[in-house]
Amino acid sequence: MKAEKGKMSKNFKRSARGLAPFGQVMGGALKDSFASRGGQDAGLFVSWTRIVGPEIAKMCVPEKLTCDSSQAQNTTLILRVAPGAALYVESYKAQILAHVHRFYGYPKIAHLRLFQAPLPKHKQVTPREVRQGEVPEGEEAHIQNVGDEGLQEALRALARTLYAPEPK
Repeated sequence: MKAEKGKMSKNFKRSARGLAPFGQVMGGALKDSFASRGGQDAGLFVSWTRIVGPEIAKMCVPEKLTCDSSQAQNTTLILRVAPGAALYVESYKAQILAHVHRFYGYPKIAHLRLFQAPLPKHKQVTPREVRQGEVPEGEEAHIQNVGDEGLQEALRALARTLYAPEPK
């Protein structure tokens, strides 16, 4: 989508202070992308690993949702499966459907269809290690920037509670 010179794209909004927060813009920016994949439901695509678990998510990703025009609940989820993993994923179709139904809270998807293709490469994000009971360095730096001493202590107490050691 090209923006005319001097004009902003329709997906970008301005607030009274300049550009709008990133979170407000994302819905509009991704709307067309998710619509082309079969609907407005971004939750399934974004939360796939959490829905089916990391082992299955390594082998397949949701590609598209197709809905039968006669019945809203006659939906097919098309999965892109890594080459060589199709038999494994095929054997777990019932479990994948159960996980997806649990995610929606009702049996929204009636069928799974698989096709083999290379999976998209995703950058692995490794979580930062935080020792429990301590305030992480990055958060401590932000707390020190707060001008009020009482508020600083309250924020440190909150951080110690959030990162409290596990009971033995």
